[in-house]
Amino acid sequence: MNSKYFFTFLLISSFIFMLDGCQKDNNNDPALSTADRDKFLGTWITQSNGTSGPLSFTMTISSGSSSPAQIKITNFDQEGTGSYVFGDVSGNYVSLSQSIIASDTITGSGSYNSNGTLTFNYTIRDGQTVDTRTATAHK
Repeated sequence: MNSKYFFTFLLISSFIFMLDGCQKDNNNDPALSTADRDKFLGTWITQSNGTSGPLSFTMTISSGSSSPAQIKITNFDQEGTGSYVFGDVSGNYVSLSQSIIASDTITGSGSYNSNGTLTFNYTIRDGQTVDTRTATAHK
């Protein structure tokens, strides 16, 4: 009799462990992958300096729509409120997609710092000159 109950117990336990192993993993949950991007979002007061001199401007970073890692930056390097630069966030880093605004081609990268600021290193090419710039932004 004991072996009959033991076998039943073993069978039920095995079935329960199998069901637990079939639960869906949340590794691809979009809410988890947007956490890196979220710290970049908002309105940032920015100072940049480069070959063409210093600039002060306000830029706005919002969520991009093509992926959970994409950001959309409005008025990057004082290019205008109707202009956008896109980037892809990974951890504390952002890679700026090559963007063409009017005759300017912008490429670069940036990072979110432990003190809550952003820093960017980028170039702007207008077809004749190359402006190498650095920028620091805070909320």
